[in-house]
Amino acid sequence: MNDPSTSEEWIAIAEGRGRDAQAIFENEPASIGSVYMAGYVIECSLKAYILKAYNAGLSKTEVRKIHNLRSLLQDANLRPSDLSLSDAAKMFYFSQWTPNFRYYSTLEGGYGMEDLLRGASSVGKYIRRLAGRLK
Repeated sequence: MNDPSTSEEWIAIAEGRGRDAQAIFENEPASIGSVYMAGYVIECSLKAYILKAYNAGLSKTEVRKIHNLRSLLQDANLRPSDLSLSDAAKMFYFSQWTPNFRYYSTLEGGYGMEDLLRGASSVGKYIRRLAGRLK
């Protein structure tokens, strides 16, 4: 597959990263790798939404290069309240997650890995549902 360029391709990747995060967690529950992958569930879901809505005016190339979830949320013209980000496990991804987690061996803050995975899954599914409602 070439680099994703459609909303549908980003959705497929988001779902794949969700399976990857779950597999890592099942194999090594304390691994930050599952949280690293779970962040991409949200990132790819937001990119699917942005391309579907195209309300941010970003080109497909520009969307592909953005890895900051707060920036993507803003580019999607969504607010944390739109995503019900009231619990810490969901908000974590917009306040702390970074692709640099690939270099980390531990996670600060006392978060439960399972809670973080559940939070990312919930947020990602919600964003993909929003994208699916767009024409």
